[in-house]
Amino acid sequence: MNCKYFADVSIGLDWKTSYRIIKGICQGLDYLHQQKIIHLDLKPENILLDHCWVPKIADFGISKRFAENQTRAITSNPRGTRGYMAPESLDGNFTLKSDIYSLGVIIIEMLTGCKGYPDIQNVLDHWKTRSLEKSQGDAWVEQIRLCVVIGRECIDPDPTKRPTIQRIIGRINEMDLIYGLTETHASLERHVSLVSSGIRKPLDVNPLELRFPWEPNKPTEECTVTLTNRTGRHVAVRITPAEGICWSPSLGTSFQPMEPHSTLALHIRMGKQSQGPPETGKLEVLMVLMASKEHLGKLLKSVEGLLDMEDKSDSILERVKSLGGQVHRELLMATTYNPACYQQQAVIHNDDQKFIPTSEFERVRSIDVHPMETWVLAGHDCGHVSIWNYQTQEMVMVFNIIEEDCEYGCGISRVQFIAEEQWFAAGDYGGWVHVCAYNIRDKHVVVVHKFQAHIDECISALALHPTKSLLMTSSTTDFSSIKLWDWGQGWVCTQEFDGLKGGVHILTFNPRETSTFVCASRSSKETEFKVWDIHCSDKKFSIFEEKSSCPSCSFYTNSYQHFMVTSGQRGRRSCAVIRNTQTGELVHQLAVYGWSIFDLACHPTLPILATTITDFREDIYQICLWDARTYR
Repeated sequence: MNCKYFADVSIGLDWKTSYRIIKGICQGLDYLHQQKIIHLDLKPENILLDHCWVPKIADFGISKRFAENQTRAITSNPRGTRGYMAPESLDGNFTLKSDIYSLGVIIIEMLTGCKGYPDIQNVLDHWKTRSLEKSQGDAWVEQIRLCVVIGRECIDPDPTKRPTIQRIIGRINEMDLIYGLTETHASLERHVSLVSSGIRKPLDVNPLELRFPWEPNKPTEECTVTLTNRTGRHVAVRITPAEGICWSPSLGTSFQPMEPHSTLALHIRMGKQSQGPPETGKLEVLMVLMASKEHLGKLLKSVEGLLDMEDKSDSILERVKSLGGQVHRELLMATTYNPACYQQQAVIHNDDQKFIPTSEFERVRSIDVHPMETWVLAGHDCGHVSIWNYQTQEMVMVFNIIEEDCEYGCGISRVQFIAEEQWFAAGDYGGWVHVCAYNIRDKHVVVVHKFQAHIDECISALALHPTKSLLMTSSTTDFSSIKLWDWGQGWVCTQEFDGLKGGVHILTFNPRETSTFVCASRSSKETEFKVWDIHCSDKKFSIFEEKSSCPSCSFYTNSYQHFMVTSGQRGRRSCAVIRNTQTGELVHQLAVYGWSIFDLACHPTLPILATTITDFREDIYQICLWDARTYR
């Protein structure tokens, strides 16, 4: 048999081949452990690959076979290869779990090219830059996540916490079964017995590890988990925390429904604890997939009384099964660290956050995204305008552009970057538009022009034409005109359009079809988004959303497709709704649990969607950033 050494070719393999090799090594080790054989020197140099890339474990020179009831061996002369030997093996103690440690080192080396304790997201980012099998869809992402988790569990210094090889293979088989990558209908563990062949996992849970900086008697910073439903079916999700750890908000008491093609983000905070929490904890994400919205509603109503009772998971699963649903589980790891000891890790944690707090000033009324810089512009109730860097999540500058003794109120209702001129425009509650030049380096702002666009009417929208020196304004007053202003002609009004009943609450140009714009009126029950042509009065089509207290709209382009994003109510949840601009068809919707979408803005060239979210009960406002490609 013509074989090659795994150590000679392991670097640079594509993921499909790497995953097949990892599975093969696990299967070979499983065979050895079933025979009570402990290898004792498992490493890349002792793994051969045949012409089909099937791995063969070799070199049994120091291997041992345990007696029938033997689980441990002790020697005063430990042998093996440092770097692959388990910590207890260095002291002369050997068990089957010693081989598991070596397996973990090998898996991690295949994933990262080096030994160590890898970060899941860093490993995923590394493999995203390499050639991946597109036909597998999301499967490769979940395979890598699983292999990182397995590798890290295998190198646990405590051998009792390492998984058995049978457990590892069971999890790999489960993964393959969920994504339809195997024809083997292996017996899965009881907790996934309801998963049938060909049913993919309904939710993408990201990240799979939460890192909390912890100090005694202080609340931890929030971590964010995004649950993404990429299927066309209705899903309910419930997160159950590990015992002995206090979480905020209270988790595990109810299922949260998720519509098809939707994302739900959750803020999770570890509560105050006088004694140190465990270094690692686990949260179980229970996902229930139902055939229809009606079936999901019936399920949630039928299990409502069981959720507050302990040890009723079996009853809930039986109820799911009786209604024809499928159950999936995901484990979410939670780790803590001392920020004083791990400053670098604290920085990494903060960089992972996608939420920018803006509590230093009054509530945020409007936001805009700069087309070339990593800046978000925010207008506040108090008359302040601020600029934030969404990469560093720090405030760049803040300034008050309204005189304190103004007669028309001091709030900023709308803001808009005019990037080519290095200006921004800010509309206020009295109908005035303030055009300001800014210098970020000197942190200097000067008002270059100011005009009253709508007399004694709140500026409800500002829209910048994508290619011309035009700014469009509107107000919330019934049938108030929509006006087009040309700064190339000294800010004269060049055109007016008929207003709408209930006033205009949204106004934005389509960056691809620059002759079209969207405006929206609001009735007592719904918000109507109208797509119009600037050269004629006939609308192209309308979209109706449930009434939103703060409707908004923006556009973005992704992979040669064009999308419109609107805010609205979907049931009792406030969402950002993404639609195809050509058909009006719903593509995806985004929501943050317990928060309302207040305003939104899309980056014109990058897949970045910024939303202002608010908790009206606490009067708290944040800026939330989304990746328009992954909907996270």
